[in-house]
Amino acid sequence: MPQTSTTTTTTTASTTTTTTPTVCNPPDCDDGDACTDDHCDPSSGCVHVARTGFDAVTCELDAISSTLVTGPIDKVGGPTLQARLLKKIDRAHKHTDAARLLTGRRLEGKVHRIEAMVTSFARSVMRAQARGKVDPDLAGHLLDLAQRAEAALRAISP
Repeated sequence: MPQTSTTTTTTTASTTTTTTPTVCNPPDCDDGDACTDDHCDPSSGCVHVARTGFDAVTCELDAISSTLVTGPIDKVGGPTLQARLLKKIDRAHKHTDAARLLTGRRLEGKVHRIEAMVTSFARSVMRAQARGKVDPDLAGHLLDLAQRAEAALRAISP
């Protein structure tokens, strides 16, 4: 009987993959939302991190105030309604600043009052829109900002 031999040759190939780092320019990372902190991450590009806590609430209230002040006066419902809406937001803003120093039940009560103020603002905007005083697009934007402020407040509640 003849002898047979089998030889197996294994060749291992190595592949190297290199990725080009993401290049971003920090000013180009601005997403236009003042309530996010934007930065450039060399590995993933632009990163937009939503603010949290009282910083988020304050930012949303500032955005509401800015929208009321910079919007065309006829789309905001005239100077009287504009002043009334601004007063509601300014009051909520002052209470938010005061709440930063509180803890426990006092914080919980203050946050509840701020939520009620923002809800009252939203109801006023909805009523004014229903009566044709506030432009529907502007009202939608204001209500979206108010909803974001309320969500940030709910996240603070102990």
